[in-house]
Amino acid sequence: MKDFVHRVAASLADHPEQVIVTQFEDGDETVIELEIDPSDFGRIIGREGRTVRAIRTLLGIAGTRVGRKYVLDVIE
Repeated sequence: MKDFVHRVAASLADHPEQVIVTQFEDGDETVIELEIDPSDFGRIIGREGRTVRAIRTLLGIAGTRVGRKYVLDVIE
């Protein structure tokens, strides 16, 4: 999932070299933190949060298939 989030974020960002994705376990959840350049924040979030919501939806679907809950945190 970490690679998936990195690939999607890097393709959307103007500064793909500054996209950093970390993943860690927190109880029964897997937390994925996405760090981006502040100028790319709007591109990742999208209009009214649609882009980040779509990424979170895909993570939820993938998590259901493997029996895991994924949480995406976007860090500016």
